[in-house]
Amino acid sequence: MSMTHTFYNSKRSRQQGFALVVAMILLVVITLLALGALRSTTLQTRMAANLYDRGLAFQSAESALLAAQAVVSGNPDLTSIGGTSCTPTDNACPLVPSNTWTTDATGWRSVDSSFLPNSSQYSATAQYHVDYMGIKEVDVDNEFDTGLKSDYDGQDAGGVNTMNVYRVTVRSNPNGGDGRSSVVLQTTVEVPK
Repeated sequence: MSMTHTFYNSKRSRQQGFALVVAMILLVVITLLALGALRSTTLQTRMAANLYDRGLAFQSAESALLAAQAVVSGNPDLTSIGGTSCTPTDNACPLVPSNTWTTDATGWRSVDSSFLPNSSQYSATAQYHVDYMGIKEVDVDNEFDTGLKSDYDGQDAGGVNTMNVYRVTVRSNPNGGDGRSSVVLQTTVEVPK
């Protein structure tokens, strides 16, 4: 009878050990799942923050475009707006100024704060750079140039209008100065000569 009793105890101790192994495996699996969920949540939070920062930088750059267009249209004198002449007779300019992605502000003008949206949420600087590209002649008889009509009856004035062409490049948060997103936009502004 004592043999049965010993056999029963050894079987029982093996079962308790097996339960411990199963519990440890389940604990490891649950821990790995929790760590994966935590990593995924952290990644999604970072992506949302980056998207938010990029949206603010884009709005700031668009506002800088409007400010630069207003300056160029209001006073197209190249020296007063701090622009660069890029006509073939002066010098060929690169498509984007060489210091666009740096903190170097040479040739860049800061935008008046009245043009900047969300200034309480986005404190980075928006700046613009103006390049004079030369003269463009616009045929007034072209029916697509509706802004160049001379009278109210819809008849074309005929002839040619001469336009000064400016390339405006804007940057928001150059070089990611505060670790946030940077946006660069460019447009062409035509001003009657």
